[in-house]
Amino acid sequence: MLALAGVLTLAAPTQGDTVGPLAMLVGITTVGLVLVRSSRLMEGRDRLAWRLIGIGFLVVGIGIFSIAILDTLFGPAPAFGPLD
Repeated sequence: MLALAGVLTLAAPTQGDTVGPLAMLVGITTVGLVLVRSSRLMEGRDRLAWRLIGIGFLVVGIGIFSIAILDTLFGPAPAFGPLD
């Protein structure tokens, strides 16, 4: 999926703003889910550490998704504004 997004961006650079966030969302969410699921096989502090890292990736995925929705509904956010 990510390789396809890279090829599409190289082939049609004007579509990079559309494909990039979607590919990031899919990649980051996939990594988060894999880490959370893989942490079940570990024990002790390793389990906790990898689970927290996976949850962190999932939180980033939620942030990318929410920014994409806000960008779609209200247009791009200013570079320096209330979100900073």
